[in-house]
Amino acid sequence: MIKKGFTLAELLITMGIIGVVAALVAPGLIINNINAANASKLSSTISDFENALTTSIVKEQVDTIYDTEAWNKGGSLSSTSSDSDMNAFAGELGKYTYVVPDTKNKKPEAFYKTAYSLAASGDKGSAHSFSSSFGSNGAGFNLKNGAVIFLHLEQLDDSEEADTKADEIAMEGGSLTRSAGQVLIDVNGQSAPNTVGRDIFGFEIGSDGILYPIGGRDYAIFKSKTASWSTDDIWKNSSSKTACTDSTKADSGFGCTARLIEDGFKVTY
Repeated sequence: MIKKGFTLAELLITMGIIGVVAALVAPGLIINNINAANASKLSSTISDFENALTTSIVKEQVDTIYDTEAWNKGGSLSSTSSDSDMNAFAGELGKYTYVVPDTKNKKPEAFYKTAYSLAASGDKGSAHSFSSSFGSNGAGFNLKNGAVIFLHLEQLDDSEEADTKADEIAMEGGSLTRSAGQVLIDVNGQSAPNTVGRDIFGFEIGSDGILYPIGGRDYAIFKSKTASWSTDDIWKNSSSKTACTDSTKADSGFGCTARLIEDGFKVTY
């Protein structure tokens, strides 16, 4: 009875094919896993930070984030804020979440030290320094989960003009009627890829303590009343200032923050 099997040459060819396929597929799987991990971490970071902000409003029985002890003791945080202001802010907000000031690297350009790719994908991106990009003036803080945030807080504008704009925003269905500042979240600190839309994300902080993602509808409505923007400047619009479509990555890729959240914290770009 003749037994049939594979020859050595056939086995080597088969193994070679498997190796080539694995080499082609493995990088994509690794990237997908990294994206998924970063997206999941962003979700938990937003939840934790928002909870701290909103809890401070409720616990301290005040109406807005401007009235909380953290905001009042921290002053208007920026890259030029004193260590005492940063420590005071962290001390108050630390009652509700783990937050430690990074007084050595107060702002993004000092934290990252080098340029980084601004867009959400390498083929759409370009190198740029934090010194002239979003969040360059933010004061740095470390969170317990390893994420880093840069906060740039703003004082309350209680002028009649600001009140009118807030009313107009509300009438158009916008929830972000007043901004308490901006926050840049890097879910994995100085670890790669240090790319906007991948591990770096941008938000506006509402006076209600909620983080409103760049590229979202609320953000667009707010900017249409406070800057030369349109309500159509959302991530879904390829011609918008915050586009994050498959063909266009505008505004340094920050609009991908809203896309990621609206897609259920799944990277689909």
